[in-house]
Amino acid sequence: PYSDNVLSELGYDYTLENDRYKLYFEPLSYSVVMYDKVNDYYLSSRAELQGLSGIRENNTSTRNMLNSGLWISYVRKANVTTATEETESIYSIADVSYVTDGSIKEGQDYFSVYDIEENSYDEGAVEVTVLNMSNQLETTIEFFDLDMRIQVNLSLSEEGLHVSIPASELIETSDIYGLTKITVFPYFGAVREDLAPGYMLIPDGVGALIRLDAPIEETLRARFYGGDRGLNTSSRAYLSVPIAALISYVDHQGYYVRVDEGETSASFEASFWSSNSKYHKMSVTHTIRPIYKAIINQAGDGREQIPEALTTLDYQMTYVMLGDNANYSGVANHYKEHLLDNGILNEKTLSDELPLMLSFLMGDQTPAFLGTRYLEMTSTNDIEQMIDTLQSEGINDLMVELYGWSRDGHMDEAPYRERYVSGVESLMSKLQGEGITTALLQEYATGSSLASRVLFNRDVARDYSRLKMEYQVGSINSQVVEAYMLYPDRSLAFANDDNLAHVSMPDMGHTLFSYYDDAFYTRADTLVYYQEIMASFETLMMHAPSKYAWEYLDAYLSMPFMHSNYYYYTDVIPFIPMLLKGIIPYFNTPLNFNALGDTMILTMIDYGMAPNYILTEQPTETMRFTRSSVYFTTQFDVFKDDIKTNYDRLNDIYVAVGQARIVSRNMLALG
Repeated sequence: PYSDNVLSELGYDYTLENDRYKLYFEPLSYSVVMYDKVNDYYLSSRAELQGLSGIRENNTSTRNMLNSGLWISYVRKANVTTATEETESIYSIADVSYVTDGSIKEGQDYFSVYDIEENSYDEGAVEVTVLNMSNQLETTIEFFDLDMRIQVNLSLSEEGLHVSIPASELIETSDIYGLTKITVFPYFGAVREDLAPGYMLIPDGVGALIRLDAPIEETLRARFYGGDRGLNTSSRAYLSVPIAALISYVDHQGYYVRVDEGETSASFEASFWSSNSKYHKMSVTHTIRPIYKAIINQAGDGREQIPEALTTLDYQMTYVMLGDNANYSGVANHYKEHLLDNGILNEKTLSDELPLMLSFLMGDQTPAFLGTRYLEMTSTNDIEQMIDTLQSEGINDLMVELYGWSRDGHMDEAPYRERYVSGVESLMSKLQGEGITTALLQEYATGSSLASRVLFNRDVARDYSRLKMEYQVGSINSQVVEAYMLYPDRSLAFANDDNLAHVSMPDMGHTLFSYYDDAFYTRADTLVYYQEIMASFETLMMHAPSKYAWEYLDAYLSMPFMHSNYYYYTDVIPFIPMLLKGIIPYFNTPLNFNALGDTMILTMIDYGMAPNYILTEQPTETMRFTRSSVYFTTQFDVFKDDIKTNYDRLNDIYVAVGQARIVSRNMLALG
């Protein structure tokens, strides 16, 4: 534990305090120590227990990173490459040296590893100015040799510690160096080896834990809301909410970090105890400028560059202290209330019966003697009869999604024209009148070479390299087409041209990208257009949407039931269901393709997932030459008994639980 005397000796000269917490701030290393008064524990932004082995563990450069609460990354403007991007800590820029070699010898205390030699801090290289206000520390950090100045503000609330970086206070006057990233408190709450064997919570897929009881020779890097095709960055891990948690002592000590502003530009990193490090840690980085490749010829040659302008996005993150709620249920409960309080989640009126999602595939384009023709798989009369059959079996709480409602077809044909298949409009009116929420599948974020409405030169967006954002998608028939990302303003124009009120969207909820259109635009610019589109519908269903779409959501479709299966993920947890249960209806991927049998049904019960089926009246092989052949088994006659059986099993649990929210989850036994 830290005492006030120790903290004073270490240079923690500034403090903030409220009823729950006290924050100590040391400006030279830009370090903080956070004290939780209620639960009586400290968390430091420095890597603690350095030198515990009694031998030298790190060189000076590494120690500077461990002991600094502020890192910046930059490039030389004349030689921009990802490989030469420099990441330096405030201590490394100040070129500090240490009194000891960083090992704890007999007679030394644990804090001796932080002692720096007198006059070794180069104040001509960096200066931290602190304005100590009653409820905030406003700090300005000037890097003289780099001709850069940034402002970081620290404040306390009942939640914990707030960190903000106002874009208007980012100053760069150098012709030589270009600022690219800022990371604040990269070692906050870091855990040494297996001394505090808790876990990290990563919101990858449905949710994942990484238990901190063994070495892991990997680093997890991901962008919130997925990769950015406009910058040619990809990420296998998909973090659909901008948070992550580090629990060092389950049910007593830990925190989660929440990005409140600027999450579209933020990136997450988790690194672990390994042959190169003694620590498990996680951090969030604010991107000031991306590095992109400027193409100079048709062969794709070019060089890496950065945009001239700095970001205009303000950035804010919160370290939410968990105390006795230091577990993943505690994280879910707190974050859920935050989403509700801020209008990001809006509670829907839910039935006491289990909802069933029926995705009816009405038809698609199939090869013809000249070009293609529309192949009907399910008529509106067929849909009515299937619904009547299920209702006669006691399945009444239905939601309906219509695929292939336009004569444009279905697979890879969006954005569809309003060329309604016969009877669709009257069917929708009838179902809506019966209280069955019904939506037409439509997509405005993406298109393909098959889409009749998309013009390549007008609608297909360019990435930062000024190349069209196109990529190939195949099918089980080896039919390859070019898929496109559409300019967001063209997406909005398509949506405004349509007269659709009830829509299901497969891509927009997890598709954000930067783009070039006579200037550089960020994912935040794309999101502004998407928000206008999403807000325009009376009913909106989305497939696996990220948090940025939840405000507009009436139903969450195709919820993942796994994470990205990295080998170091130790547990799969229903983190996303814990946020949504009892608030918004959510459905699994279609049970037509359930290869896990009862394991899937039990998982759905555990996660509170409602069932979904994709159905046709005609035998599935009828559409074997269409791109919809990817749905390899869909016929209603094949699945009607399965639907009834699985629905009854799931509904027996659902009616006992009703609209209750998930407040905690305990593993009774392995498996």
